[in-house]
Amino acid sequence: GASQLSKMRFVYKVATLNYKNPNAIAPVKYGTNVMAQPQYQAYIEDMMDSGFVEETNALAIYKGIDYKAKLNKWGYKELTIPEIEIKADDLFNKMEIVGYYAYAKCKDGRMVTCLMSNKELDDWAMRYSISQKAFKSGKATSSIWNDNREEMCLKTCIKAVARQVLKYHPYDRLAQ
Repeated sequence: GASQLSKMRFVYKVATLNYKNPNAIAPVKYGTNVMAQPQYQAYIEDMMDSGFVEETNALAIYKGIDYKAKLNKWGYKELTIPEIEIKADDLFNKMEIVGYYAYAKCKDGRMVTCLMSNKELDDWAMRYSISQKAFKSGKATSSIWNDNREEMCLKTCIKAVARQVLKYHPYDRLAQ
């Protein structure tokens, strides 16, 4: 139901951004238009392409797993992600997600992190979502936060990290 012109604009935008990851930009329908919306993979790729970041990622934090916080040599808090052994039974039991974590290890030793609980992310969604009223009422049938909650949570955390990293070492295709 989107207009042909908006579809062409979407394709042009994706082509000009030139991300290597095909999941970096997603089509999102707003009314009769299709918009190019960056996903968390876009922010990861921008940070890596800046040349200032050696490692970055965003991930879900699960209940029952022992994560440990430590300070690195520069005094920045770092979350240690334990290596866990997955048993066959675990594949059929969905673990409860209690929050999301994103980090970037910079080449100068700085560590930029973002850790948000589900409550903080719900508050964020209510505050900044385009369809705030629909999201608050829980009746949003087309709210991106309801349709793709995990993707939006990962994006919120990695975007906060990317803002800090790219503030000092600009490389942002998304600002073009």
